[in-house]
Amino acid sequence: MKFNRIAPLFCAAAMLSTVPAIESAAQTVGIGTTKKGATSQVTAAIASIASKFGGMQMRPAPMAGTQKYIPAV
Repeated sequence: MKFNRIAPLFCAAAMLSTVPAIESAAQTVGIGTTKKGATSQVTAAIASIASKFGGMQMRPAPMAGTQKYIPAV
């Protein structure tokens, strides 16, 4: 008798616990890079492949100078 009451609550809790995972999967991820050069091109290629085949949105985020990207590291 108790099982009949607990089972629907357990199922509802399990369904609600997957909502944050679905929301986080839809977020856009940024990958830092320099403005010009080989690093920028490689980062753009990685972001493109991750967006096409990885199931997430990844975009390169160019930063100018070490004063901008060293604190991010």
